[in-house]
Formats: sequence, C-alpha cells, structure tokens
Amino acid sequence: MNLDERLEQLRTLGEAQAGEPRTGELDARIHAAVRAEARRARNEDAPALRKKLPRKWFRRRLTPIDHVLNGAIALCFIVGLMLVLKTPYEYYMRDRTADKLLNAFEQGIAIEVPADAFQIPGEDTESPAIEATPSPMPVIPISPAPGASEPVVTEPTIPATEAYKPPTVVLQPIGIIAIPRIEKEGDAVLEGATEVNLRYGIGWYPPSAPIGEEGRTVLLGHKMKYYGVYFSRLYEMQIGDTYTITTTDMVYTYRVHDITSVYKDQLMNEIFAPADGKQCMLVTCDFRTDPNGDNRFLVHSTLESAVPR
Repeated sequence: MNLDERLEQLRTLGEAQAGEPRTGELDARIHAAVRAEARRARNEDAPALRKKLPRKWFRRRLTPIDHVLNGAIALCFIVGLMLVLKTPYEYYMRDRTADKLLNAFEQGIAIEVPADAFQIPGEDTESPAIEATPSPMPVIPISPAPGASEPVVTEPTIPATEAYKPPTVVLQPIGIIAIPRIEKEGDAVLEGATEVNLRYGIGWYPPSAPIGEEGRTVLLGHKMKYYGVYFSRLYEMQIGDTYTITTTDMVYTYRVHDITSVYKDQLMNEIFAPADGKQCMLVTCDFRTDPNGDNRFLVHSTLESAVPR
C-alpha cells in the first residue's frame, strides 16, 4: 500500500469515527499518523548503531608491558631502516672517496681513509691482496746482577694470523683509466691492489710492470652490484677495443688482443707469464659461469701509443 492509499484510508476512518467531518482537525491527525508511521519505517530499515566505547578506554594508563612493546616496535623499525639504507650509504661514501682520488691525482697528493670502513662483501677473494708483514718486536738485553746467572731471554712471538693492521690507510693515485667501450670516463688507478685500495678504485699490482713499461702491467678492479661501478661492465669488452691510462706525464693507449677467463688459482700464473713488449691485463671476478665468483675475467692488451700530456 502506497502513501496516498494509506492517507485516504486514514481520512475515511477519521470521518467514520467523527460522524461529521472536521477538515482541519482531521487533516492534522492524519498527517501526524503518517509522519509517525514514516519514522517507524525508517527506524526498521536503518542498521543498528554501533555501540560507542566508553571514553575511559581511550584514556587508560600505559602499563610497563605497553612501554616495552612500544620500545621494541620502535627499535625494530630503526634497525630495519638502517639495514635498508646501509648498502646505498656505503656506495655513496665510496663514490665520494673515488671523486676525491681523482682530484688528488691532479694535485699530486694522497688521501687517508679508515682501514675498516665500507668493506665490500667477499673482498678477500677478489684479488691477490698484499698483506702487511708484522715486524718483530725488539729484544731488550738485561744485564745480570753480580753473582747471578745469565738470564734467559725469550723473544716474544706474534702469531701469523694476528698481523698488525693500521687504523688508517694512505691511498696514492698514480693514474686514471678510461674505457670508452663500457662508458667509463675515468677511475683512479691506485698504487697497490690491496683490499682497501680496491674499495675506492682500480689497483695496480706492484710485482707487475709499471704502467707503460716493458712487461705486463696488471690492474685489478671489483665487479660491483651497481651498474658501471669499477670493472662491473668489463665483460662487454671486445677484441680490438682501446682504452687509455693517464699518468702524471703521459697518456698510454692500449688495444685489446685477447679475452680469457681462468680459475682464481691460475691467476698468478697469468700475471707472471712471459710477456712480449709492453702489455696490460685488466682483472675482475667472473660470475657468468660461477655464482661464487671463483673465476677471473682477464682482458689482455698491448700498448699502442704513448704521448705526453
């Protein structure tokens, strides 16, 4: 039954009860009844109101357990944030040091860095690092007292595994290498292929020939996870490519004549193999066939030209 039919029904009922119709009073009663019925219909169709929580629930005092839980949540958040930002931050700091090395090379100076800062995972297997050899501690002679027997002096020994490591390391740039094939405009070449040196640039292995001299010059660099850092794109080199190494007074251009990959135990044989003329070998880890990086990727090249700067 719609509203009009209901209204007519109430009007007829009112006239029957009143005997004689009184239009104004009857209409008022009819409209009041219709409004009441409409309100009742709305209340039946509307969903039940959600029960409000007592206000004191929001104002309850925190217990010691609440403080402990809140502290644990905050600590977990901070630790997680540090773990996420650790690697990008280390890359950023190494990149800043690499830029300083380029400026230091042009100025003819060295820079000093912390020995244990910004270590690269697996760096101890990346190159034939030259470890520092601990010097023996001095022995102080002791004169025996009159009438006493000659004392026996025991020289202190240092275990081979406890080699002394200085807190800081001096990085000495000796050149800049640029490789057009892999869009490398310039990385500092450092004197020494130690673990610390390879964190910030390309390392020259001192037992090998100096840059531009007779024999085989050996340069080592890390393959990093970030695209294009150090020797990360060395795999893209091709036979016939050229690259330059700039020293304080000369610019040497090398041309690639061979590309190979060997197991890491064979690297020293490649370094000290006989070399005809003036050669250079670029070395990095090879992860293409071995996910552990136990192979070494080698780029052999021959000096093509040497011109003054």
